Amino acid sequence: MDFVEQQEQARQQTKRFILYFVLAIRGRNGPSVLRIDAALEHLAQASPQLKKLVLNACSHAVASDGALQSREAELLRAIADTLDCPLPPFLEAAPT
Repeated sequence: MDFVEQQEQARQQTKRFILYFVLAIRGRNGPSVLRIDAALEHLAQASPQLKKLVLNACSHAVASDGALQSREAELLRAIADTLDCPLPPFLEAAPT
């Protein structure tokens, strides 16, 4: 298998993981903790590159409104820990 074929295979695997993750979370009746947990456990088996993509997407999602709430930060850290990609603690801004 040449380099181009390996890249395409990796891209297809990434698409399958992300699709599985999204569908697993959504479910028929909306998201549930059990479905999210199962999807994260499945995603934990993915390649480091895919984990990085997922964490990057999650980071962009929590930062999309320009403010990082403590609950968002903790959820992001929990997802990262589940994927065996721990993030350092977030520091609170010092009062001015």
